[in-house]
Amino acid sequence: SPLQIQMAASFNASIAAAMFTTPFDVVKTRLQVMDPAMAMAMCKGSTAPFAGSGHQIQFFQLCACGGKMGGVVTNNPPRMGSFAMARCIVKTEGVRSLWKGTGFSMFTAFPSVGIYLTMYDQFKARVQRVINKETAPLVAGGAARSVSVVFTSPLELIRTRIMAERGNQRSWIDITQRALLQDGWMSLWRGLVPTLYRDVPFSALYWLVA
Repeated sequence: SPLQIQMAASFNASIAAAMFTTPFDVVKTRLQVMDPAMAMAMCKGSTAPFAGSGHQIQFFQLCACGGKMGGVVTNNPPRMGSFAMARCIVKTEGVRSLWKGTGFSMFTAFPSVGIYLTMYDQFKARVQRVINKETAPLVAGGAARSVSVVFTSPLELIRTRIMAERGNQRSWIDITQRALLQDGWMSLWRGLVPTLYRDVPFSALYWLVA
């Protein structure tokens, strides 16, 4: 059926995108979770306030690649751009670390694409009965993306945390268990609202002009 063909094409496109774009996502995620001021304290050896918090691992890269000049710790918090962060990840963890989370990204694509396209097809068929056919794709696209984001938000959170991990990577099961123990099950939907603000308008407009 046309829906099955579209789903198969979307699955393949998602897998290809994960292979090629994961390094950019890893660098972006690392830059977002790094705090240069806190890293400066780490570089100077002030680890006591952060003991047991995992920050020693998170901010090691800034100490190793950006926090010292000629073996002497600088007075200003180290700052990194995208290229510097990419080089630092390769230097401290190896090239393969740029593809952290690729497998989980591929796994996430199946429920994400499946729910999205199936819901769009169902919503569009029903919406066309009550509103103008020209605007039905806009409503159906936004509604379908909303449902997809709600169901797959925990998977996106786990994928992001995998990318943020440095060194020996924990399994996605360990990451999920830690999130549940520390913050409760609702924490799996952290960031849901900003994601909806980002994805729903895009999907609605995409189907309107497609």
